[in-house]
Amino acid sequence: MIDTTYQAALRYAARQQIDSSIWPSELRDETREQIGRIVLRLTGVAEPEIDAERNAMINDLLSHTRKLKILELEAQINRQGGAGRSHPSARNVAETIWKQVADAGLFQPRHVPDDFLGTNYEIRTLTLPPGRSTMEHPGLFDPRKRFVLRKGQTNLHFDTSEEATYVAALSAYGAIGNLKVPVDPANCAGVLTEIRDYHSRFLEIFQEQVTDITSDAEFQRRIVKEGWKRLIEPQ
Repeated sequence: MIDTTYQAALRYAARQQIDSSIWPSELRDETREQIGRIVLRLTGVAEPEIDAERNAMINDLLSHTRKLKILELEAQINRQGGAGRSHPSARNVAETIWKQVADAGLFQPRHVPDDFLGTNYEIRTLTLPPGRSTMEHPGLFDPRKRFVLRKGQTNLHFDTSEEATYVAALSAYGAIGNLKVPVDPANCAGVLTEIRDYHSRFLEIFQEQVTDITSDAEFQRRIVKEGWKRLIEPQ
């Protein structure tokens, strides 16, 4: 029963953002609302900011209450020796988070790298195998001055550091299979900068969301990983 309640709590936390639509009835009571406004006014909050300040305080309170409830359920499961059995799939939670942040206008999913490539860019496609990658820079006496990215048993050769860095970075982000690469080195550098900024913002948004859902660090990591895989997997 506790396992079922815990799963339901995780799904609800991932699906339902905190706003006035989920406030309990006592927080929507008109008398309590008027008292809250008076207290804020007496503490020096400017009149135009009172409602926004009150809403933010209530939402923060509910956010902390939600976290405490999930922690309480986790503790009960752990005491019963059931840790690790009750999680819904990380992929399902990640999909729910994506829907929530997209519907709220906080962040929109963009496929990497396709959605970052200019429509007028000249593009070539290469096949990126799975596996760890290492970069080799041209040797002092290398007449061709080519960069080599080693992926398992495969060697990929590049004429410019921008192109090599672009492919190496996307490989580190999890890209495999057919990968679109701008022919112009300047475009490689520009696209990669934009993708890195997007990835940083993704991590910020998703980490905040998963922290509200669960205190399990490993489960948080898996949710974030699944959320990013949606963007980097071949279309």
